[in-house]
Amino acid sequence: STNAFAVQKFNGTSWSQVGSNLGSTGGDAGVSLTFNPSTTEAYVAYPDAGTNEFTIQKFGTTLSISNLNNIDSNLFVFPNPTNSELNIQLGNSYNAITIKTINSIGKIISIQSFKNTDVINTTIKGDRGLYFIELSTEVGSYETIKIIKI
Repeated sequence: STNAFAVQKFNGTSWSQVGSNLGSTGGDAGVSLTFNPSTTEAYVAYPDAGTNEFTIQKFGTTLSISNLNNIDSNLFVFPNPTNSELNIQLGNSYNAITIKTINSIGKIISIQSFKNTDVINTTIKGDRGLYFIELSTEVGSYETIKIIKI
């Protein structure tokens, strides 16, 4: 009933409030997820049921796709940084692999599919900056690679 934000921290097991409620909110809102670009720490904000209050929480661990179900430890991407052309040596041959190029604000720039290959040659279309290449295979393996376009 106070229409305030609650800031909480995670101790590894549960969440506990830090300080007192902050600020004022208004109207309805949904869940928001954001990442600190410097540390990759994840934060989530969501409305508390029926109270017009919001909770903001920081996840207690660093999130990373690359350590969950890697494509191959012999993956090699070059040149990085690049002007636009990019070579990806997968270290293994895959029946089907998809690459998704995403810019630093999360916009999907391109999606490409390849069959029966262990090498991918592609280009990064767009301005200079940081890009993410998401590789995923037919068997559920995936990897995310940071690319700098100069």
